Amino acid sequence: MRKYTLPRGVVKACAGIVDGVYIEPYKSYVDKALDVVGTNYEKNEAAQKERMRLIEAIKYNLINRNKYPYEFLARRYSLPLSLSAFKREKKKYCYELARLCGFIET
Repeated sequence: MRKYTLPRGVVKACAGIVDGVYIEPYKSYVDKALDVVGTNYEKNEAAQKERMRLIEAIKYNLINRNKYPYEFLARRYSLPLSLSAFKREKKKYCYELARLCGFIET
């Protein structure tokens, strides 16, 4: 999981983009980065709805983890994964967003 570890400033930049940047190309980057979240979910409609709830929870937690801690989001969105699995998915999302934005080299 070290691959997905990012400097704190990069994570904050990603949070800022998710929270308030609605212009291109960043809007497209936010949407495209979602492809790495929940890749193990099945392709049926119910599983994809669950994946979308996970994505929404990740975005809220990334923007403000104090206001939206995992425990709150797990209850609110009925997340079927542990805290460590949630953190892995969040790190993958942020890493992909940072890569797309050009904040890191791969």
